[in-house]
This record gives sequence, structure tokens and C-alpha cells, in this order.
Amino acid sequence: MGPRPERDQGRRVVLDLVQGLGKGYGITTDNFFTSLPLARDLLSQGKTLTGTIRWMRKEVPSCLRPNQTDALHSSKFLFTEDAMLASY
Repeated sequence: MGPRPERDQGRRVVLDLVQGLGKGYGITTDNFFTSLPLARDLLSQGKTLTGTIRWMRKEVPSCLRPNQTDALHSSKFLFTEDAMLASY
């Protein structure tokens, strides 16, 4: 048995990389790193996150996931108190 795989590795890596940055920075990530928990962590540090997210992640609500009834090239938006998700 080898070591257990690290959970939330992408989140940890981003938080490690931005550790020395002050408030007011905008962080951009791809879908390996982006998550709502990471966005909230960064927001609590005075930073923002923009990135693509895998639609199958558990924090992406079902109303934003692709389905057969979506029109081609349509967009959906979801707003919460501290986040905005867009699906295209």
C-alpha cells in the first residue's frame, strides 16, 4: 500500500502560491484548481477567483449542468451572496 492520494490538492497548491500576496489580487485558474471552497478561501483573504470549473464537481448545482433541453449557445447564471457561476 502506497501513501493515500492528497485530497483538495489543487486548492492547497493555489493557497500556497498566493500566500505572500496582499489583498486586492485577482487569481485565475483552470478547471483542475477551481472550486467554490477555494473561491471562498481567497475571498476571505481579500482576493477574487476567476476560473473554469468541471461541471461534474459536487458544488456545481444540477441546474447549471448540461442537459438535453439546453438551447445551443445558451447561457445560465447563478448568483449567491459571495459567488457567481456561469454556464455556457
